[in-house]
Amino acid sequence: MIPKEKVRELEEKLKEKDLLHLVDGKIKEFYGLITRDVAIELVAYEKGLLSFEKKISQLKEGDKNFVLVAYVKRVLPPVKGKYVFRDVVVYDDTGEITLRLWNDDVNLKIKAGDKIRVTHAYVRFGKLSVSKIGGVVIEEFGKVFDVDEVEEGDVPLLSGIYRDGFIHGRAKKLELNVNGIENNTKLVLENVEVRGNKVVLKPYSRLFVKRI
Repeated sequence: MIPKEKVRELEEKLKEKDLLHLVDGKIKEFYGLITRDVAIELVAYEKGLLSFEKKISQLKEGDKNFVLVAYVKRVLPPVKGKYVFRDVVVYDDTGEITLRLWNDDVNLKIKAGDKIRVTHAYVRFGKLSVSKIGGVVIEEFGKVFDVDEVEEGDVPLLSGIYRDGFIHGRAKKLELNVNGIENNTKLVLENVEVRGNKVVLKPYSRLFVKRI
């Protein structure tokens, strides 16, 4: 049961949308065995005015109108056809799922490591999507690691200055094989692997440049 003040807030929203008659119908549907407050919650939920936070492990096909807080694992390239979409793999402490972004949401500036909040989400064909009244908000930006900070292994976001085939930190440099990058360009590399003294790009790695 949600707090009384939240119920009152939902009742005002239902009044604004002229939906209060549905509350009486919901009570009748349950043969008068539910309270008006519960009926308000049910109608608000069905109309997308109320959503509940879930964990990834709790999600199942057909779930809708919920909130998911998760971290970005990787951002895949856009797919263009009749509609444009982009898949983003997200995770929490219970598992991972693919978030499918459509239309304008494809251009959201999210990167690996970002903490995001997905509202009014739904699950269809095993993927997470956002309804028309929902959205994706970045709650916390992922940590960007400087070249000097990293050891071997996967790195979500790696930053340094590119010069002569190396990405430089303040006291360390790593070999980086990329084309078309001018010297003294600041790079942020997403989802790469540091192997020995070399940065290895993966099929889903992304590269962001900034002139300095």
